[in-house]
Amino acid sequence: MSQTKNMSQKNMSSPQKKVTQVVDKNKKPFERIMEHIKDLEDDFAKFYDKGNKTAGTRIRKGMQELKEMAQSIRLDVQNRKNATTPSSSKKK
Repeated sequence: MSQTKNMSQKNMSSPQKKVTQVVDKNKKPFERIMEHIKDLEDDFAKFYDKGNKTAGTRIRKGMQELKEMAQSIRLDVQNRKNATTPSSSKKK
């Protein structure tokens, strides 16, 4: 039992790069996307240049998160676009 406890403590103390970061709601959506892509840059190099398969897993996860961020932005843009008053979008 102590061996299991030691292993779990060892795993917890080992530094792990987190692709997912707490999203700062005050940042503009474009800035959040660019920061997310920049965070993945090292993993892209590790995967494509060095063949690191674990980095490939992190890339896939990061790209899924990017897809979700993009969908959220698309919905926000659509909602804001539809929220404008009809008279302001009409041409005379």
